[in-house]
Amino acid sequence: MRWLRAAVAMIGVVTALVVAAPAASASSSGITNEQYCNRQVCMEVNSKSGGYYSVRAAFRTNPPMGATHWGHFHLWGPGLDKYTPSQERPAYQWTEWFLARGVGTVCVEGWSRLYGEMKSIGLPCGPTHT
Repeated sequence: MRWLRAAVAMIGVVTALVVAAPAASASSSGITNEQYCNRQVCMEVNSKSGGYYSVRAAFRTNPPMGATHWGHFHLWGPGLDKYTPSQERPAYQWTEWFLARGVGTVCVEGWSRLYGEMKSIGLPCGPTHT
């Protein structure tokens, strides 16, 4: 029984490390693509040469009972402060890409209607690169 508890604890540690690490890839064109998630919201950041970057957002889960989110995103960072329209959004239906210029931290806050009120349900942030 003790070995079972140790195995379950190890799985939890490995899962936490995998979930916390951003997914990143770099191409030969100098574009870096990273994905960050926090609670029920994810964002992708593409850093481009010349200090430009683009960002988009999505809810990563659907509410219970097969429903979809009714909500919006607030995206901000260097040279960026955008709100998407409130609408029905299923999980991983990405917003359009928003282009900005600057180096620093970019964030996305996801808002969804829960029990008749708009609630913040995630706030991932990550760096832009030159």
